[in-house]
Amino acid sequence: MVEREGSRGEDAKVKTSTMETSWAPGVNRPGSSGGWAFAEFTEVHELQDDLEAEITAHLDEAVATATRETAGAAI
Repeated sequence: MVEREGSRGEDAKVKTSTMETSWAPGVNRPGSSGGWAFAEFTEVHELQDDLEAEITAHLDEAVATATRETAGAAI
């Protein structure tokens, strides 16, 4: 889930904390809905670069996890 936040009020801080500590881990815990992550972007002029970096990091993590699981299953 991607959030593009224009202002950074207290409500945005609470929402970000909830998404990072409760929502994403809760959705991911059963393992039946794929892998979900949350990213918040505040700098509109950096959005493309920041989004690409976030996607790359999560894809790299997913590949590393899959590689470890495949290697462990082969043993």
